[in-house]
Amino acid sequence: MQFRILGSVEVALDDRPLNVGGYKQRAALVVLLLSPNRVVLADRMIHELWGEEAPRQAAGSLQAYISNLRRVLEPDRAPREPARLLRSQPGGYLLAVEPGQIDAWRFEQLAGEGRGRLRAGHPGAASEALTKALEEWRGPALAEFRDEPFASAEAARLEELRAVALEDRIAADLARGEHGAVIAELQGLVAQEPLREQLWAHLILALYRSGRQGDALAAYRSCRRTLDEELGIEPGPTLRQLERDVLAQAPSLEWAPAAAEPAAPAASSASLVFRDGSERLHVFPLDDGDRRITIGREAAADIRLSWDARVSRLHAELTCQDEGWSVADEGMSSNGSYVNDERIRAPRPLADGDELRFGETVMTFRSAQQSGATKTILA
Repeated sequence: MQFRILGSVEVALDDRPLNVGGYKQRAALVVLLLSPNRVVLADRMIHELWGEEAPRQAAGSLQAYISNLRRVLEPDRAPREPARLLRSQPGGYLLAVEPGQIDAWRFEQLAGEGRGRLRAGHPGAASEALTKALEEWRGPALAEFRDEPFASAEAARLEELRAVALEDRIAADLARGEHGAVIAELQGLVAQEPLREQLWAHLILALYRSGRQGDALAAYRSCRRTLDEELGIEPGPTLRQLERDVLAQAPSLEWAPAAAEPAAPAASSASLVFRDGSERLHVFPLDDGDRRITIGREAAADIRLSWDARVSRLHAELTCQDEGWSVADEGMSSNGSYVNDERIRAPRPLADGDELRFGETVMTFRSAQQSGATKTILA
């Protein structure tokens, strides 16, 4: 079962789209999809679907939508058998899904991997991962619901992540020496998004590296004029420095092929899934090469839980050995660290699905080697 929100909302089984009903019923599914694996109270769903003017029959209509969705999502479920995907919970409903079942999660995982590989100096692998991430998109995020209050913020967030992933992919292509191949694409992009300075910077660099210094300077002037007319501002310091470098024909702008791109790191074998203080979902990939991941409130922590007052400055650490990942408490907090509600006193090996708790923050450990699950990262 696949759930698709990067475009019009769809549910597909074996790549075959399913009929999930009319607008309100589909909206109910979206509300659940935006809080996967969490209980969504029925009262909240009614408010999201009908607003302050909910009709008297709203509760009954919602129950009918849930019943209809269950028949679509689990057509082979026996009449009295408990639902596995769309579950009833006290006061509400829960949509139980794996990360790989939602296209937005797959997109964010691939985009995160691509960004990490780009920063690590692996532009070829970065471009490949980012291209796959962008291929998940079929149109505007949550297309038919993007103006609904319950979906507008998430739609905007996903669109911004898409724009950043595209900028990263072009940066990777430029690092590979594909400057001539991206010029036409960039010219179209700056026409569509004239206020995104990073796109202008990519275009200026691509033109300069293609032996078109005059066109590069003309692109800078177009960017400067657009920003002045639209916002009354000058280009930022990065663009201003880029113009100076183009004028000076700075050697730093030249592209030089690397002798050989180092082998890209393998995809993450495990991840931690958790929500921050704003209920935003994060999936932090655990690469085998990391060996040590720190968790705490201090800025230097690899996973910083700054919103959780019950987490100490350096609360716990995860380590990777040949036999897999384990977690240990750093002993700096009276609150301790827990795995599956059991306080740990010594390093504890982790298995797929283990629930970790640090202060008030709960994380789920996912191991692709153990479960085959796709991992995601939210930037």
